[in-house]
Amino acid sequence: MADIDYFFATISPYTYLAGTRLEQIAARHGATIEYKPVDLLALFPRTGGLPPKDRHPARQEYRAQELRRQSRKLGVPFNLQPAFFPTNPAPSAYAIIAAQAAGGGDLGQLVLAFTRACWAEEKDVADDAVIRACLESAGFDPALADRGLLAGAETYSANLEEAVTRGVFGAPFYLTQDGEKFWGQDRLDDLDRHLAARAGRARRAIVLKVRPGPRSAQPSSARKRSVSAARADQSQTRRAVSLSSGSLPSSAPSHR
Repeated sequence: MADIDYFFATISPYTYLAGTRLEQIAARHGATIEYKPVDLLALFPRTGGLPPKDRHPARQEYRAQELRRQSRKLGVPFNLQPAFFPTNPAPSAYAIIAAQAAGGGDLGQLVLAFTRACWAEEKDVADDAVIRACLESAGFDPALADRGLLAGAETYSANLEEAVTRGVFGAPFYLTQDGEKFWGQDRLDDLDRHLAARAGRARRAIVLKVRPGPRSAQPSSARKRSVSAARADQSQTRRAVSLSSGSLPSSAPSHR
């Protein structure tokens, strides 16, 4: 089981803004990540949400302002109205699932490559050529775009059901092994602090486990029994010595 289950979407602008900070945090704490691409448009209605286009105009306006602010804050290029949004995220999600199974490349860079293609490079992440280029840029075999499509579809569907069951309602969404939930790229600092605190508690537990405990005081009644037993042993020893030397203790009978 991974330390962090990472639910995200390749067409999510906030997943793009997260960049590879999750991977940097995980590396700092020696944590593992399980990548779980999820269909946001299917997730929203099942968890009380709405697609951006169906939200109240006030919410749409705030989302646009916030995306501009966050992209400037992070210093990344960002197009608020990309040419290929929305698009079908499934092919890129299948590629990530296949890449995770195959190994050999950088999954964090692959997720970033897809989201950057959508939100900064005016590319369609449903296009086969784009998918292959993203795979190759992250160190994976471009042919993964054609492999495991059925398995990818099954995993993608399973990720959605898991997300609903575990209380995921947006992206990016981070779940830790101990049940803590963090929603949004602006909660990555909180995730960092949580992992640091958890590591600190684990270190203290190890120290307490290996440190010898204080010697328990013996109850007075037990001490008295121990002293009496010691005296009896000494008396028996003296008696044995006397008998072996041919003398009788004063309390022994005078006849044989």
